[in-house]
Amino acid sequence: MIKINRMNTRNIALIALFSAIIFMEKIIIPAPYDKMVTVFIQVTLLMLGYLTMGLSGSFFISVLSGTLLAFVRSEFLLMTLSLSVTYGVLLGLSAELLKVKSGASINLRRLILSSTISSVLVGSIGMGLTMMLGLIPISWILFTIMLVAGIVQGALGGYVAEILWRRYLIKMYS
Repeated sequence: MIKINRMNTRNIALIALFSAIIFMEKIIIPAPYDKMVTVFIQVTLLMLGYLTMGLSGSFFISVLSGTLLAFVRSEFLLMTLSLSVTYGVLLGLSAELLKVKSGASINLRRLILSSTISSVLVGSIGMGLTMMLGLIPISWILFTIMLVAGIVQGALGGYVAEILWRRYLIKMYS
């Protein structure tokens, strides 16, 4: 059963902070090339949101950061918001299904698998959509680069999220 935690001031502040960080790092590099660089930060913060608040953490962070980005990328409003929310939901659901967290303990392999699967799926969907819509040329080389970048950044983001959880956040959220 999926558990949705109540929101308190600390959780709301964390959602706002993580969403703002994702937003800021995404507006620096233009889409879709931002995916080759910024997925690491996004997956780390979404996974920390999941670890601290459960499924609602990754969901609300993705909704808020996606909404902020949609205002900046208004021509891609629907796609930006949809992909952002899909990423947060997919990350949270895959972490739940893989039973990444049990109490305060984290299964690192499952966490990395969850973040990698989510990154690859959402990255492939986003890249495929941008190619199909003609926003960027169809290039299997570019698609392969994005896929490899998604795998590497997803795995590293999951790993870093576990380190940050273990070193800094576990005492506040257990």
